[in-house]
Amino acid sequence: MSVPDSVDGTVVRIDPATNDVRATIGAGRTVGGVAAGDGAVWAADPGGDALVRIDPGHNRVAERIRLGTRPT
Repeated sequence: MSVPDSVDGTVVRIDPATNDVRATIGAGRTVGGVAAGDGAVWAADPGGDALVRIDPGHNRVAERIRLGTRPT
């Protein structure tokens, strides 16, 4: 499970069986929403006007897609 932390601009990966934090991934200025699909975790970064693709296998940002608007 992945949840956004808008204060830190991170996505936190949590093991749902134990509630332990498995990884904290810097994803932007203000991460607002998170979704999973197509082999990646996607995070909206309204503060950076971008959509961020996170590689869940390596717990790192794989791509930042600049949108020019504030995604939510």
